[in-house]
Amino acid sequence: GNGLYAHSLNRATGTFRSLKVEPSSSSSTGADRTRKATLVGEASFRPDRETVLSVTYPLRNEVVQSPATILGDDSLLLKYLNPHLCVVVTEATPEFLSKVEGDDNDVGEE
Repeated sequence: GNGLYAHSLNRATGTFRSLKVEPSSSSSTGADRTRKATLVGEASFRPDRETVLSVTYPLRNEVVQSPATILGDDSLLLKYLNPHLCVVVTEATPEFLSKVEGDDNDVGEE
């Protein structure tokens, strides 16, 4: 199968991590069963510049359409959408936005 994936977001540090959760070993039983999480991806946001507004995932059993184009040599060009995709929506902080807008107003005033 595709496995089990989990994500963690630390808003204070601006770190978003994707983890693949591995099944427990077959020799483990009961309370001794542990799972191992392997880091498979990481993204960073600067909390002084961006605020995370939301994290969105596709619906659990949503059908993903993968359009294909037939090329001149009869091969296929597939456009694949990762079913484990996650969208993180951020917004510039008011402080950073005012700084950027202030820099734009200074252009040409030299």
